[in-house]
Amino acid sequence: LSAEELMLLNCGVGEDSCFIFVPNMYAWSLLGISLLLLLRWEITLHRFPERFSPKTNACLSCANCEEKLCHHKKQLKSFLDKNRKRFR
Repeated sequence: LSAEELMLLNCGVGEDSCFIFVPNMYAWSLLGISLLLLLRWEITLHRFPERFSPKTNACLSCANCEEKLCHHKKQLKSFLDKNRKRFR
C-alpha cells in the first residue's frame, strides 16, 4: 500500500486526526516501551493501591502539598475569602 492509501485507511473524523502506524524500528520501540510502562503502572497499582489514594497517602492531599503553585493557590483562596465583599 502507498502512503496515501494507508492514510485513507487510518483516518478518523477529519484529515488532521489520522493515526498511521509505520512499521519501523523506532515505532516498534515506542510501542514496546509504552506497553512496558503501562504494565508497570498496572502492576504497581494492583500491588500498592494505598499509594494512589488521597485517603491513605497524605502526600496526595492538597493540605500537605509543598508545591509553589499550590502555596500560591492557598494564599489566593484565603485572600478571596477575606475580601469576598470587595470582589462581588
